[in-house]
Amino acid sequence: MDLHDVARGRGSRERAMAPVTGPTMTVGIWSDMLYPADRQRQIAEILRTRDVPMDSVEIDSPQGHDAFLINSDQLAELIEQLLSTAAKASL
Repeated sequence: MDLHDVARGRGSRERAMAPVTGPTMTVGIWSDMLYPADRQRQIAEILRTRDVPMDSVEIDSPQGHDAFLINSDQLAELIEQLLSTAAKASL
């Protein structure tokens, strides 16, 4: 699981993110060592430079990668926000 790289087989993160055009949100957790928050910020910046509708959130949790399980209520709110944004964009 810790070997995932969105750019693997695609040449670069920029190339991997090229098909993304709809509302997007990156969520980083400052203490996550498997998917570091700085990588989420890099992906967000790539999308912003292409004018993709973008939100970027960093969760303040000492729980590391498990924060997505422990802070599930916070993540659910973020997902609801993204889905609402996407629904409005499709009208």
